Amino acid sequence: MHFPVYLLKDEILGYAIGEHYHPEVHISNVAVKPANRRSGIGSKLVSSLIHWAESRNACELWLEVRESNISAQAMYRNFGFTESGFRKAYYKNPREDALLMNLTLYTRGD
Repeated sequence: MHFPVYLLKDEILGYAIGEHYHPEVHISNVAVKPANRRSGIGSKLVSSLIHWAESRNACELWLEVRESNISAQAMYRNFGFTESGFRKAYYKNPREDALLMNLTLYTRGD
């Protein structure tokens, strides 16, 4: 498990959680305080997870993102993630569907 945290003056502004299930990494959470969104913190956290996945020789990264979270989807697409599926009613409070996205680092056999 990899748990990067973004700190500023001892205040946690964001964190992410990546779990390694060889040969893949699942990004289970990326969170940034609302007042600090759109400041690049989420991108730094995702970049940390990608580098960690590469260091573990993971071939792919996977994540779910709320269907309504267009800004997060755009950030993931900027890293090369593509939409690869759909999960009905994945999120609770409020109930919402999720897009499944993945990033291929290399194909098996490379």
